[in-house]
Amino acid sequence: MVGALIYNDGQGKENNDESGDEEGGQGWKTKKQKTFEPSEEEVEQNELIKKINTEWKCQDRTCRHFVCFPDHVTGKHVSVTHFHSATWAAAIQGQNINEDGTPVDIKTAPDDKLFDYQAPDAADIALIRSELSAWE
Repeated sequence: MVGALIYNDGQGKENNDESGDEEGGQGWKTKKQKTFEPSEEEVEQNELIKKINTEWKCQDRTCRHFVCFPDHVTGKHVSVTHFHSATWAAAIQGQNINEDGTPVDIKTAPDDKLFDYQAPDAADIALIRSELSAWE
């Protein structure tokens, strides 16, 4: 465990400051800090995320995204965020099977609304306005 120096000011208060007297019960003591150890599942998922990001790293210099997944219909580059990668890695870990029978792997994204780029975007302002104007 890693320790941190904590200053006791003699009145029951602890400060990380180095200022103050060291007389009258005051002094430095070591406080143990907690360390984080990831589980085996988290380590595996992080490795899968790295593999996904390496596999789908965009080679097109004109593209503004670092990691892209091409839309299978239009060929448009769609950004793969960390959330996409984490969802994809979890689907691989869960050994999910897509609706067409193909297993989810590094080369095959899961059948999920997150990866359905033809679905309307909930944050698409133009779409929201057009739907609202239809109600008026």
